[in-house]
Amino acid sequence: MKFPVVFIGGLTEGIFPRLTTRLPFTNSLENARMGTRTLAEILREEQYFFIAALLSAEKAVYLSAPLADGEKILLTSAFFERVRMRVGECPWPDPGDFSLSQRTAASGAGCRIRSGEICDALPFIPGTLGIDDLAQRIDMEVSWRRGACDSSYDGILAEDAAICAALADQYGPDHVWSATGLETYAACPFSYFLQRVIGLAALPEVEPNLSPGDRGTVIHDILSAFYRQWRADGRTTVPLSSLAEATEMILRIAQDELATYPFESPIWDATRILMTGDRHSGPGYFERFLRCEAMEAESPLIPARFEFSFGMGADASDDPASVPEPVELVSPDGTQRLKIRGRIDRIDIADEGFLIYDYKSGRNHPSAKEIAEGIALQIPLYLLAFQQVTGSRGIGGGYYTIRRDVKRSIVLADDSAAGMLSMRVRASPDFAATIRHALDCAFQYLDGIRGGRFPLPPEERCPNSYCEFLRICRFNPYRVLEIPEEP
Repeated sequence: MKFPVVFIGGLTEGIFPRLTTRLPFTNSLENARMGTRTLAEILREEQYFFIAALLSAEKAVYLSAPLADGEKILLTSAFFERVRMRVGECPWPDPGDFSLSQRTAASGAGCRIRSGEICDALPFIPGTLGIDDLAQRIDMEVSWRRGACDSSYDGILAEDAAICAALADQYGPDHVWSATGLETYAACPFSYFLQRVIGLAALPEVEPNLSPGDRGTVIHDILSAFYRQWRADGRTTVPLSSLAEATEMILRIAQDELATYPFESPIWDATRILMTGDRHSGPGYFERFLRCEAMEAESPLIPARFEFSFGMGADASDDPASVPEPVELVSPDGTQRLKIRGRIDRIDIADEGFLIYDYKSGRNHPSAKEIAEGIALQIPLYLLAFQQVTGSRGIGGGYYTIRRDVKRSIVLADDSAAGMLSMRVRASPDFAATIRHALDCAFQYLDGIRGGRFPLPPEERCPNSYCEFLRICRFNPYRVLEIPEEP
């Protein structure tokens, strides 16, 4: 693959001032005061900041772009071509001028040690590590990272009595579990081990915008605040006749909530526009949410509880009816007990029973199939928990996706719930059996955690491509192919 290379020596003032004048940068004070900046203006501002970052470089900066991908010819960006016209091209610099990254150095050292070229590996090794330590690690990889995933290096700790005793003590009968934690074990026991047993955590990043978790929290807080205020005014559902009034209320709540965050960046401005909308981009998340709500205004299921928690302690944003104690669930045969805590985003109540919702700000949510297979436990376990707290009957649960396309989907429902909503709802083939199966699976996961079984996923593809432990995981579905055949 060929790359044209542009060398920007010291980013002299004679180059980039001329370049920046050719790039339209809008910084209208009037628009900023009015809060009506468009997405196009924000993108132009990001281009300006990128150029400013290049100008601030203390060393030489090299820009490159691929010209071809195999036989496919690629075009460079207009920005790259502007820079190339101003400063010209140059060959790639001498590799001796660059220091290797830690990852590249470690890979180079490992290859040389494995080949017996110890002396050649020394320049790649940090002074804090010894040859013996590295050789032991490589031997471990060669000896134990092949074939079936059944060694202690693969999370199978069941043969170590001391470890199993410690796990049984740490996760004993009084341990309070979360549905999310059990789902993590169901999806990848090894990830559960790294995150929740030995406590590994990714380094925090400085965010110019809301993190995915914070974005979900903001959406939850705004929706719960809206419905509490709406109900305090004597309302229940949001009919079409009150849609304009409800929209004005929720946008006011959203603006107040978003104003509490200190971000000042173009991407934060774009996020606010997506959430609240404007005259250029159209309705935002919350206006679309209310339109979806208005379609079910005639349903007997009334939004009644918001951020209902159990076993989570006191929190000002929780529903007043929340309970501080965890809920104890019992296995069908009465021999096992599970203390669980959690927070239910929303509970709609009718005379026939209740239906729960989990708000999602991401693209995907668990499917009905994953619930039936015992992989997604949150909806079934939350139904059991609220049923035990209140004595009422759970009739279903689903997800509310709050993004540009707001969607409501019911993934678990009995026959009565299917008839209470105008949207198309497919009743679960055996609603009660699905919930019992989810509880059975939860107890199986408890046994696996207490017994020291944290295997890698058995699937051909890792179920979580966004795992924060991706760089240290040794998931490889083809390891069994490396087992030599019997003579």
